Amino acid sequence: MSTNQAQSQSGFVALMTVIIISATLISQVFMVSVGGLSVRFDTLSAEHKTISKILAKSCMEAAIIKLNQNYFYLTLTGGEKISVGSKVCILKKIEHGVENASHKKTVAVHSQGESGGSFTNLVSILQMQNPTYFSEFDDSSITIISQAEFGVSGL
Repeated sequence: MSTNQAQSQSGFVALMTVIIISATLISQVFMVSVGGLSVRFDTLSAEHKTISKILAKSCMEAAIIKLNQNYFYLTLTGGEKISVGSKVCILKKIEHGVENASHKKTVAVHSQGESGGSFTNLVSILQMQNPTYFSEFDDSSITIISQAEFGVSGL
């Protein structure tokens, strides 16, 4: 084997080593950047979910105001859109229970918030006292008993 041929083979080995190391480093950089992009999208999705929950709760609060104004308030068929800043939530329906002997009833409020494709379907159970039978200074006429998030079939 001549000296030129030995140098040519060692140059080839060095070149192949550099190519393999470069390809490995490029693939690692690509994987890290894709991972960072995935984290950004996960964070954005979590933010949209939080906003949708806030919107659904805002609709429930709007329902409390409407129920304070009208003890027998019902939503329109198909729900009612309520503006919350630049966003909109939907007050899906309000279901009234039967008033008991102490003039209280339970009311189920179904609301929905949506932001960036994330939805929150919230069902809030309220207890109301008939305004005819409590003092006008009593601010406890409506109490939130429970709240739960449901899938679309829960509404």
